[in-house]
Amino acid sequence: MEIVGNLAKRMIAKAGLPIDVYLTLDRKEALKNADFVTTQFRVGLLKARAKDERIPLKYGVLGQETNGPGGLFKGLQTNYVRMRGLLILPIQQE
Repeated sequence: MEIVGNLAKRMIAKAGLPIDVYLTLDRKEALKNADFVTTQFRVGLLKARAKDERIPLKYGVLGQETNGPGGLFKGLQTNYVRMRGLLILPIQQE
């Protein structure tokens, strides 16, 4: 989270944009008082990415994370969590 989040912060600072970036794994904290929310997440973090890419390589298949078996692994994990999140997303802001 810190690697990707800090990259985003550096890009925003270099562009001179008035955007605040907050890094959290807590959904309620992320949505609290937010005007705009975007997500970038990797289920299982970088350890899962390594597995998603290495398992196909073990069988002689390109292990890239965006397509092929590695992409399928990532997509299945991500969509499960994303859909579960959408079902519980309505968090009332007072």
